[in-house]
Amino acid sequence: MAEERRHQLFVNKQFQYRYVLLTVSIAIILVNALTVIGILLYGPHIKGGIAWYHTAILAAIEVILLLTVFYFSARESHRLAGPMFAISRRLERLGSGDLYSRLKLRQGDHFHEIAETLNDNVGMLRQRVETIEALVATLDHHADPDSEAGQTLARLRGELEHLATAPPQDSGIDAPQ
Repeated sequence: MAEERRHQLFVNKQFQYRYVLLTVSIAIILVNALTVIGILLYGPHIKGGIAWYHTAILAAIEVILLLTVFYFSARESHRLAGPMFAISRRLERLGSGDLYSRLKLRQGDHFHEIAETLNDNVGMLRQRVETIEALVATLDHHADPDSEAGQTLARLRGELEHLATAPPQDSGIDAPQ
C-alpha cells in the first residue's frame, strides 16, 4: 500500500498550474480588496490624506481583476464540469450494459486522455464479449438444450443479451473505428 503512494506533486501540470494560478489570482484580489477597504476606512486619518482618484483607480482595477478572474474561473469550471458529467453518463450507460457508444468530449475540455482510455478499454471489453458470444453460439450447436450444459448456456446467452455490442437498429450511430 505504501508503494502505491504518489510522490509527484504535479501529476497533470497544465491542469494543476491553471488552478494554482486561479487560486493565487483570487488571493491577490482579496488582498487588494482589503487594501481598498482599509484606504476607504482609514484614509482620512492618514496625515496628508489619500487622493480620492487614487482610491477610485484602485477600486476600478480591483473590479476589472475580479471580473477577469470570474470569467476565467467560470470558463475553466465549464471545461472541467462538462467532461465529468459526460464521463458519469457514459459510466452509467456502461453499467446498464451499453458497450457500443463512445465518449466524446468538446475540443477545449479537460480529461481527453481519460476519455480515450475509457473508450479503448470499453472497446476491448466489447471485443471480448463478442468472442464469448461466438463461443456460446458454437457450443450451442453441440449442447443438448435439456442437459445441464445446455441450460447453463441458455443462462449465459441471456446474460450476454444485456450487453449491447452493436448499435441499435436505425440509430444513426456509425460503428467505432
